[in-house]
Amino acid sequence: MRKSLQTLKRLVMLTLLVGGSILSGFSQSNNAPLIERGVVHVKFSPEMAQQLSGMKVASVNGLARTGISGFDAVAASYKVTKVTPMFFAKPGREEAHRRHGLNLWYEVTLDYTSNVMS
Repeated sequence: MRKSLQTLKRLVMLTLLVGGSILSGFSQSNNAPLIERGVVHVKFSPEMAQQLSGMKVASVNGLARTGISGFDAVAASYKVTKVTPMFFAKPGREEAHRRHGLNLWYEVTLDYTSNVMS
C-alpha cells in the first residue's frame, strides 16, 4: 500500500513537470513581449538606492510625485499615477533583499493613453 502511494506521488509530480514544460513552451513560442498597457516595471540604478529607501510617494493633482526630480519630470510627461515597490523584504531578510537588488524594482502605473514605446 505504501509503495503504491509513493508511486502515485511520483507519477503526479512527473505529470505536473511535463505538463508545465509543455505549457511554458506554448506561452513563449510566439516571442511577443509581455506588455500591459498602463504599467511599466522600472529598475533604478544601484546609486539611487539611498534616495529610494527614503522615498515617499505623494499624489499631486492625481499624479505621483517621488521627490526625485529627474524621475518626477519624466513621470509627469507620462502622467504617472502610482509608484510602488515590486518586492517587499520579509522581516530579517532586508540585507538579502538589498544584496540581490530587489529594492531597486518598482511598478509604475501611468495613464493608459501614454505610449511608452515611442
